[in-house]
Amino acid sequence: MLILLTIFAILLAVSIVVFAKRRSSYLLQERPQKNLSASGFRPLFEPGTEELRAAEREEQKALEAARQEESKRNSEEKLREFDAARSGWRAGPSRKNTIELLYLASQHERGMIYAEITGEIIKVWKNGQIENLSADDLSQLLESHFWLLPAKERTSGVSFSIREEIAGLRRKNHEDNNKPTQN
Repeated sequence: MLILLTIFAILLAVSIVVFAKRRSSYLLQERPQKNLSASGFRPLFEPGTEELRAAEREEQKALEAARQEESKRNSEEKLREFDAARSGWRAGPSRKNTIELLYLASQHERGMIYAEITGEIIKVWKNGQIENLSADDLSQLLESHFWLLPAKERTSGVSFSIREEIAGLRRKNHEDNNKPTQN
């Protein structure tokens, strides 16, 4: 009887193993395994799209702030250079430093400063303190340096006053050239 019981136990164990194998293969066919390493998933600590965009915006803000700071430093440097040239010109106006002063005023990129310098130069020129500079030369210098200003700084107010001064210089040049000579 013990032999029969042992054979029965072995048959029962084999049938349970076969049944379990079939059942597990059937379950695997019904529900296939999911691939957890799919390309749509991102690693846990990698930044997402929004985080990347936010970082890019911050970087752009930092770059813009750096550009503005650099622009401010350049503007301050130009102003110091302009003030030094202006002081030198006031001490001894000449043709050469008048041209340099007009150039620096136009590079300062401020229409009102250019108009102010233009008025000051014309006033000194009318007093005869700038030698070797004719009315025609001065009018050409003023006009050519005026066009070096940025378009937004050539406003109607600045443009009008400078063009009036240039027209006055050209009239004076015309009058000087058309004076009858005395023999």
